[in-house]
Amino acid sequence: MKVLHVIPTLDPTMGGPPMVAARLAAGQASLGHDMSMLTHDNPHRAAEIDVALRKVPHFDRVAIIRVGYPSRWERVFGPHDRRTIQQAVAAADSVHIHSVWEAILRVTAAVARRQHKPYFITPHGMLDDWAMKQSPLKKNWHWRWGIGTC
Repeated sequence: MKVLHVIPTLDPTMGGPPMVAARLAAGQASLGHDMSMLTHDNPHRAAEIDVALRKVPHFDRVAIIRVGYPSRWERVFGPHDRRTIQQAVAAADSVHIHSVWEAILRVTAAVARRQHKPYFITPHGMLDDWAMKQSPLKKNWHWRWGIGTC
């Protein structure tokens, strides 16, 4: 099975989801599945990210697809990386989206729907009451205009 994991960043300083997603993909790859991971490139943290990923057993079996470091516009609307996302989704049997707020995730979900690819979303606690109270105006906006399309 070919699975595309999508997460905004693999930077371990951004909390648990990047390493959870990396370990899940690596575990699936160790079972013989064809895993790829689509994420934003982060040239400012590339060395630290690479060190963290080398510590994940079997992560060397996961193909990383990096899209450009997002501008503020890209973070909200996600217009520049659609072709890469379309190609990555087309090559997968299913798509696993990690997180909920970033445009790359919303765009990926829309592409998967158009391509009739099954996808599922793991919010990693981002919809808990405490998390929803952090930056509530921003999350309310995203909820109305972003996550509703997932």
